[in-house]
Amino acid sequence: MATVVRYVCVPAQHADPQFEALECTAASRHWLVRDEWCKDTPDPARPLADRPGWQLAMRVVREGYADGVMVPRYEQVSSDLAAYEEVLDQLHEGGWFLGLALPERGW
Repeated sequence: MATVVRYVCVPAQHADPQFEALECTAASRHWLVRDEWCKDTPDPARPLADRPGWQLAMRVVREGYADGVMVPRYEQVSSDLAAYEEVLDQLHEGGWFLGLALPERGW
């Protein structure tokens, strides 16, 4: 059974319901959910390396406490498809995964 850490990048007032929805989605997939709430507020100019919430999520994964990161939509990681695919590659190389609550759109 996989274990995930949840990450959202939304305005603060929308974070709680998104974390709850991620927990329900993870449970429906029979994934365990870590207690950490990894969150950032949207700032298109801020790269992932400068987002404390994303860095916390990745630290939990790198240290072996989770198998992957669960997010509501890929855009919360990056709306830039090249940057998003780079994240997918990095996770894959580490043996980890990115779980999406809502599937990617066809491009």
